[in-house]
Amino acid sequence: MAFDVVCLRPEKDFLQVGVAPPTVPSITYRALDDPELKALLAEAKAVIIPAVGPKLSPDLFEGSSVKLVQVTGAGVDRLDDDAMKRPASRLQTLPGAATPPSPNIQYPWRWC
Repeated sequence: MAFDVVCLRPEKDFLQVGVAPPTVPSITYRALDDPELKALLAEAKAVIIPAVGPKLSPDLFEGSSVKLVQVTGAGVDRLDDDAMKRPASRLQTLPGAATPPSPNIQYPWRWC
């Protein structure tokens, strides 16, 4: 089954703070070592990753249809810079020490 969003955070992270994930778009929650991850990313439109953890292999994004990578936290050091420079890719994160200036990064919020 194809999903719109692949989330690399456990669903319980959201539920524990009272956030009920939407039913649309369709979301699947997977671990980084899930053997189906590359196949899921091949058809997903977006991926959500936590800011903390090991660097993601650029191979995960090869041939994928992912158009948005949302980092839940500040920083982009888990992502391969070249993989995120694909024309169809957009990266969103929060400003932080591990977030270098880049035209490939979008900030959903601006600090006042």
